[in-house]
Amino acid sequence: MDLGQQIGANLKQLRTERGLTLGQLSSLAGISKAMLSELEKGNANPTINTLWKIARKYGCSVAEIISLNRELIRNPALIYSGWELKVPQN
Repeated sequence: MDLGQQIGANLKQLRTERGLTLGQLSSLAGISKAMLSELEKGNANPTINTLWKIARKYGCSVAEIISLNRELIRNPALIYSGWELKVPQN
């Protein structure tokens, strides 16, 4: 999966987690429904301004949208060590 496809998958997952339709997000973020659809399919590359608008409406960071591993961004307690994901013991 290339970065554009990963961003699209993240965008769709974030939208569905929030229970929003493309039309609802379009109205909230001021981005056309057609553009949002193309972004989610990985057929278009978003500008940083577009990512910022969407992130503000989702209440997340642009980093979470573009991350190859959203869990690392959402949960700072996770530490990536070599090829294993380890959670620090308290």
